Amino acid sequence: MSSKVYQIGLTIFWTEGNHSQKGKGGKRVEVVNSNSEIIKIFLTFLRRFFKIDESRLRGRVQVHNKNEVEKTELFWSRITHISRKQFQKPIIKTSKVHKTSTNILPYGTFTITYNDTKLFLLLSKEIQKMVSRT
Repeated sequence: MSSKVYQIGLTIFWTEGNHSQKGKGGKRVEVVNSNSEIIKIFLTFLRRFFKIDESRLRGRVQVHNKNEVEKTELFWSRITHISRKQFQKPIIKTSKVHKTSTNILPYGTFTITYNDTKLFLLLSKEIQKMVSRT
């Protein structure tokens, strides 16, 4: 496929995706980022080209302050159009560095997870084809 959205979505998965998955549950398409535009483009890619089952999408926020969870989940739910009911338990990371830092991510990081081994393998194959053409 030559669509720009397709190429960008594939590149996002290649560079921001989780490729070292282990466990019994099969492979999953997973991307983590703090940039809402990257998250939106990746979801557009999944929705437009793979007609995913929306009920199987999961989201998870990672924040540095437990008081930010609700605000952060509301932000990401609005951006992604994924119900908060489909969010997994948030990750709350506290760090001395972040307590004094002025460069804290205002909405943490967001993980998109779609459990589908076939789609994971297809995207991995598409990445290999894309790389071999360069």
